[in-house]
Amino acid sequence: MVISSSFYTDSCETLAGYNGVKLINRNELIEIIDLLQSGRPEEARDIIEAEAHLILHDWSDYLDDTKVIKKDSKAEKRVKAASK
Repeated sequence: MVISSSFYTDSCETLAGYNGVKLINRNELIEIIDLLQSGRPEEARDIIEAEAHLILHDWSDYLDDTKVIKKDSKAEKRVKAASK
């Protein structure tokens, strides 16, 4: 996951899509902050935990169920610990 207080270039979005990296841009960051400040952490969590947008080369990539999206387990542990 990469978070920015700005916006991403098309090249950055493409690279992230090929690698399964979730991007959170300025608008989503503002929405997350607003949701947290208004006492709606579940909705903020839904945005944060949404699947990354994947760009597949062709239909064979879509049908290939061996494609794995790696998750950052250390970050997940920190988020869970902070929410307790």
